Amino acid sequence: MENKPIPEFIIPGGRLEELAHWAEIIEKTANQLCSDPECKRIKFRIDTNRSVIMSATDYDALDCFIQSFKINENKIPGITRKYIRDAVGTCIVKCVNILKHG
Repeated sequence: MENKPIPEFIIPGGRLEELAHWAEIIEKTANQLCSDPECKRIKFRIDTNRSVIMSATDYDALDCFIQSFKINENKIPGITRKYIRDAVGTCIVKCVNILKHG
């Protein structure tokens, strides 16, 4: 699965810097959980247009992404947590569909 914005998924609010910061932490933690020091298996970013960019190379990588969110969820400040949770949920559904259907 290549790195590209999730179709029609833009985070509508929140502080962009904070959203991008937590996306970076979740991505880094996920790659650590997957023992991927080169950080090639999982991408989770929020760009300057607030578009969510997500990729997972396989189901194991997607599981690392889910576990990473669970590890970090309670550290994320209130409203940012809601937006990140929505982004993660959408990414999981879209990634499963892409992995399932190629």
